[in-house]
Amino acid sequence: MERPLEAAEVDGKLYQIFPRFAIETAAGAPAAVGNKMGWSLEELQAALAKLPAGSSVLAPGETRESIFEAMFGDSLDQFVDWEAGKARFDSPEFRAILEFCADFPAQAPAVEDGTDAYTRVASGEQLLLPVYLSDLQSIQLYRALFGGGVTFAGYPGEGGSGVRFSADGGLAMSASCADKDAAWSFLRQTLLPDEEEISIGADFPVNRAAFERKAEESMAFSYLTDETGNTITGPDGEPMMEGTVYVFVGGQAIMLKPASQEDYDQVMALYEAADSLVSRDESIWAIAREQAGACFAGDRSAEDAAKAIQSRVELYLNEQK
Repeated sequence: MERPLEAAEVDGKLYQIFPRFAIETAAGAPAAVGNKMGWSLEELQAALAKLPAGSSVLAPGETRESIFEAMFGDSLDQFVDWEAGKARFDSPEFRAILEFCADFPAQAPAVEDGTDAYTRVASGEQLLLPVYLSDLQSIQLYRALFGGGVTFAGYPGEGGSGVRFSADGGLAMSASCADKDAAWSFLRQTLLPDEEEISIGADFPVNRAAFERKAEESMAFSYLTDETGNTITGPDGEPMMEGTVYVFVGGQAIMLKPASQEDYDQVMALYEAADSLVSRDESIWAIAREQAGACFAGDRSAEDAAKAIQSRVELYLNEQK
């Protein structure tokens, strides 16, 4: 599965490999977020403005810091040109992010009403639900939560799809490795089929043959029968398939059946659209979080905070050369 590996490249070079991946994005009701995949911060703000006052974006009780981390903490690479050793945190786009986040409360409300994110989205009090897809069946959950129609609008960015890959850790070989052949022999195992990776519930395998086999297992089904051989029906009156599970969210039971061709096609559309890998350079994040915090506290303007981040990040980038 080449696309997550391509997303992990830096300047056209692959420095890490990983055995599994997932797809991350954000979903919303078409009536609230429109019908297209990918949008700008300005479009998100316009959609949020149509919701009732006090509505949240991704979760109840959002603060300036939490929305900054949830929406932008893993995508700061879009403001960094690693090859050139340049950054553009002093751009109007990044200043707009700081100003957007600064509009949220400094502290979460002392008393929450107890409603979960699923209920809030259904009632129009929340714009988006974070999406983590690691199997084909899960996409049924989001269609059910939004009444059949769902838009994977994603996280706002500059011309991107709003869909990204995530990988649980990665492996790399040191340039000073004393036995590169042995190290590569070990690393190569990461890319080969592994029966444990194919099991339902694990993330998608990077190995294509394993991926397709997992998809086949997810889509295979037979009808459940009782001891007399009669087909068992579910609460909806339809015959129950083996492998059907119920997920309880927002006070309702949602039935997830074995994956269909529609599920496969929709997941693969997101797979093809994903254009980045969830990643975070902890040094850059620490700089951005510190200066953004000063902005949120009113100690710096968004422009001054952006300039401070720009200066410190470029110094950091120069140190990496």
